[in-house]
Amino acid sequence: MPDQITANTAKEIEILFVEGISLSSKLEFTLDNERQALENQDRHRLETLSELKSNQLDLLSSNDHQLIDMLTKSGIPKEVNGIDTLISLTPLKQQTELFKLWDNHKVKLKACKEKNIINGRIIERSRSVVDHLLNIINSGGPPQASLYEASGKSNPQEGSRTIAKA
Repeated sequence: MPDQITANTAKEIEILFVEGISLSSKLEFTLDNERQALENQDRHRLETLSELKSNQLDLLSSNDHQLIDMLTKSGIPKEVNGIDTLISLTPLKQQTELFKLWDNHKVKLKACKEKNIINGRIIERSRSVVDHLLNIINSGGPPQASLYEASGKSNPQEGSRTIAKA
């Protein structure tokens, strides 16, 4: 591992951070639009957004691989604090700006992750509702709850019963 990284390498890192922030900002915007399309059940918009999101994730992944390559070339292990170590090896006058950019990039990525989780929950809830409706259609009624008897056999229940009767 080198004692210090050149100003040119620091500039390359800065460029990658700025690109990463831009890409993650675009992805965050796409995720916001995806949520609106999910809430409005706009299938055509979802198809377009899904393709856009996929392309943005590919670009973000490429940006990430370039950062990992910089770690490898610098002899820094690919670990949680690897980027922080890389920045600490840059000239002092560039470190402050690089740390700010890196922190901004991490905040943007975290926001994207959280929004993607929310969108995933909306999709899962929709899937659950559709499955429930299909069960009703296929069986002629809502699925019936069942309790298990002392012997372990399933005992279908209609309506509600008190715990004493269950």
